[in-house]
Amino acid sequence: MKSLTISFNHRYPILIYLLVSPFVHTSSQEYTYTIKRTDEEITIDGHLSEKVWDRAQIAMDFTQRSPKDNIPSDDKTIVRLAADARFLYLGAVCHLNEGERFQANTLYRDFEVLQNDAFMFLIDTYAKGLNGYSFEVSPFGSRGERLISNGGVDENDSDYNWENKWFSSVRRLDNSWIIEMAIPLKTLRFAHEVNLWKINFIRNNRSANRSSSWVPIPVNIDIANLSYTGNLQWEQVPESSKFKYSIIPSITTTLTKDYTVPDKSAEKEITPSLDLKLGLGSNLNLDITGNPDFSQIEVDRQQLNIGRFELFFPEKRQFFLENSDLFANFGNDNIRPFFSRRIGIASNLGGNFEAVPIIGGLRLSGKVGNKSRLGVMDVLTDEISFVNEALGSTSVIKGKNHFVATYQYQLFERSTASVLLVDNREVSSDSDMRNSQLVGGQLEWISRGNSWSGSGFYFHDFKHSSSDLSYGLSLRHSTQHFGMFSSFTHVGKAFNPETGFIPRNNVNRIGLAPFYIFRPENPKINNIDVFFDTDHTLSNNFKFLDSRILTGTFLGLSNTSSFLLAINSNYTFLLNDFDPSFSKSEPLLKGTEYFYPSLRIRYRSDQKKFLSGSLELEYGKYFNGKKLTLTSTANLRWQPYLEVEVDVIYNDIDLKHPNGDNQIILIRPQARISFNRNLFLTYITQYNSLQKNIGSNFRLQWRFRPVSDLFLVYTDNYTEDFIIQQRGFSLKLIYWL
Repeated sequence: MKSLTISFNHRYPILIYLLVSPFVHTSSQEYTYTIKRTDEEITIDGHLSEKVWDRAQIAMDFTQRSPKDNIPSDDKTIVRLAADARFLYLGAVCHLNEGERFQANTLYRDFEVLQNDAFMFLIDTYAKGLNGYSFEVSPFGSRGERLISNGGVDENDSDYNWENKWFSSVRRLDNSWIIEMAIPLKTLRFAHEVNLWKINFIRNNRSANRSSSWVPIPVNIDIANLSYTGNLQWEQVPESSKFKYSIIPSITTTLTKDYTVPDKSAEKEITPSLDLKLGLGSNLNLDITGNPDFSQIEVDRQQLNIGRFELFFPEKRQFFLENSDLFANFGNDNIRPFFSRRIGIASNLGGNFEAVPIIGGLRLSGKVGNKSRLGVMDVLTDEISFVNEALGSTSVIKGKNHFVATYQYQLFERSTASVLLVDNREVSSDSDMRNSQLVGGQLEWISRGNSWSGSGFYFHDFKHSSSDLSYGLSLRHSTQHFGMFSSFTHVGKAFNPETGFIPRNNVNRIGLAPFYIFRPENPKINNIDVFFDTDHTLSNNFKFLDSRILTGTFLGLSNTSSFLLAINSNYTFLLNDFDPSFSKSEPLLKGTEYFYPSLRIRYRSDQKKFLSGSLELEYGKYFNGKKLTLTSTANLRWQPYLEVEVDVIYNDIDLKHPNGDNQIILIRPQARISFNRNLFLTYITQYNSLQKNIGSNFRLQWRFRPVSDLFLVYTDNYTEDFIIQQRGFSLKLIYWL
């Protein structure tokens, strides 16, 4: 069956196009792969020497996705699949064209697919177009995996922090590279009675800066989108064990010293932990953790916050990740009614966040029917005291029980309705025990062709002394040339759930961002984007509080370099006194308003080069004065073994007297060294002049067997005068049984 194509003459009304486009979609019926069962032993060595590969069906004739879509790909790729009782196998050959060479920046896990030569195997085991998996390899054997939620509409729907056990081998030849994968069926969640899955194969050729896929993907669609998939037809339905389990013990030894407390000796601690992953049939997974330690998690990349509101940092802890979309995707980019990173963290006397010990937790998640998914999580944190010896004061944070339950039901082809309940309670016998609850629901809609998507949510936050609500709507439209995003969010005055991310309450927020993309025939130019991005924050009586209008153009070249030119217009009405210079000068007064436009220019060089980088300059008015912002990044890559990056963000703020001026800077050198596929060293140092702090982190990781690691982590913190504040060592062993 051929793809359905509808073309419109410019004389036809745009209304007809908007009505019809949601139902135009590339058919997947012509893309069907029938997988055969084998009893032959397959060795994952990159040779494809077993006879089963000769008998397997071939998937080839890929279609180019970018820089221009819907044309035959120049990259010859041949893929075969097979299966036995335990594994789903993939064998692929990726040919190179004359003059091309292997491009891969790192051997590190979860590498960036579009920044490297890469092959992706996309799987939707329930054939619903909503949730799936991606398994990825580079020519040098680096691997990555991700969980996909919300149909993979955009990059935010991919969770790269998820990790599981699977196997691969890659062999490089003069003009091709050969891939073998073995994915344990117990790694995947699927319905054992269903013999049809959805799949796609995607290849990225970094030398030519183009990507292609087995099932065609439009250039405006994310490569991990589950709407553009073919059929995986099982001749024999894979069997799933009724009970699957993994035992993951770990032990951490830490040595820390706080130099800010005179004569305080170093503290030693040994922390045993235990995690269990229980597969209850093929659809449900029960995760149990006891006394977890997250010292091996990579540190956050600091952001220079010169605004008035908190910044968002993603969840990285493994316990909270599988099926995390069930819990984390409520709300929108403006608010998150539930944010798991709030669990196990509390604010100390200085207003900074500190880790709170987690005693244990359990999480049940997965499918409970053909169209239903369930998530239940319960986590218990311990009581902790924060001591400020300089002030002679102590703050006690009570232990808490955090309970979260969510239920999702599929509507129509790719839409869902979800409900959420969050209950946070202090673990105390006091009659005045603090508690809070959040209840609400959300609708998510995705059109068949993925050109339209939208959502709506409504949540109510109950506390022992107050309650309030939040609701919102959003609509997104995207085609090869035109796109638009619009949203409305209301946050009540008392809406501030304990385990939510709510940067600002008592506001209404409206956003509208249309754009148009030109794709000229010039082989040196990939795209020219023209955009108009607006974001307005209003009070509950609809008085403008903040407004931003960003308009400009973006030029993307075929050699991966790019250029941006934009005008950024801002308006602010202050509800509280505020010092935009952070210089401890006289603040701008509550009730004053400011309009401050600026010009932004950015150039990014060819990212395939040994040396590359970017430079962005923004200059213009800033409240009642002026601000110059310089953002630069320098990269050095000796592929695939070494990546070095130095980021510098510099702000020169000059306000009218007596409001002060300041120079604020963030410097962040970092490096990743890949000694081989199993031994890595990551390093980052961050200097933030606002915090007057220099912090460093070194992390050595040895993966001695699949998903089993030995970590050695060193951290320190200095004042900007290089006076040591804290220093710590951690040695952590994780063994996946």
